[in-house]
Amino acid sequence: MRPLADHTVRTPRVIEDEKYRLIVREKDGVLLYLLVAALSGGVLVADLVTPLGVPLFILYLAPLMLSMYTLRSLAPIVLATVASLLTIAGCFLSTAPPTPNLYFIAALGRGFGVLGLLGVALVGRQFMAAKVVATRLDWLRSGQNGLAARLQGEQTVAGLGRKVIAFLAEYLDAQVGAVYDTVTGLWREAVSP
Repeated sequence: MRPLADHTVRTPRVIEDEKYRLIVREKDGVLLYLLVAALSGGVLVADLVTPLGVPLFILYLAPLMLSMYTLRSLAPIVLATVASLLTIAGCFLSTAPPTPNLYFIAALGRGFGVLGLLGVALVGRQFMAAKVVATRLDWLRSGQNGLAARLQGEQTVAGLGRKVIAFLAEYLDAQVGAVYDTVTGLWREAVSP
């Protein structure tokens, strides 16, 4: 995989492929967001029709885990916040337990549940951020390995420069690459194959 950079020049085929990928991802994202919303709504409805002592709020973990598959790294934080608010609302809107002592225990359990949801969301966001960093590092290592493979063998300095420019232009999907030669003061160009 390669990261998308706004400053690179791309061929029409690559642009069409990226638009297709983005459209597919957006459609998948919409379906995923709808599924997360439906599951969250279902948990809220189930929470409202059951007595307060039943810990159904823990089922908010299912949509929270699904939100980690979205393209937005803040999605788990936002969903955990919404789920926490719904859990607190469920505490006030659910049918009351028979004794005030049970109400306190149920409210305390929901408080710990809210802390758990927020903790899982923070860990999930860190996981998503680490995955993005790992993907970028993989892309860089792949480029370094590809460049090293192209530069193997005995070559002249000019030939080496042309191969470096050509590889970088190809790897970055640029149509043309250029490097400034500080010794001669000239620009060296190579067209990507």
